[in-house]
Amino acid sequence: MRLTERQRQIVRLVAAGSTNKQIARVLGMEATTVKSHLRLILRKLRVRNRTQLAVLWRQFEPDGPTWPGSEERQLAPAHESRDASA
Repeated sequence: MRLTERQRQIVRLVAAGSTNKQIARVLGMEATTVKSHLRLILRKLRVRNRTQLAVLWRQFEPDGPTWPGSEERQLAPAHESRDASA
């Protein structure tokens, strides 16, 4: 199973430290919708919380290893530039 583009957007924002309300504002949806998406993402990727999700997200590259348990499951994050002042 792959993540949809919307799911990848949400995961990128979670990994950046955004709250559900912040994600909702950025993506133009309700915070409850973000929460629903996150529940599905956590289950799909077999992680328990946002922290594990963020750590896992940062470990995988677009053409990197597949997820455990299925050769079809691969997370493909878009490349993002990092803030030079950090």
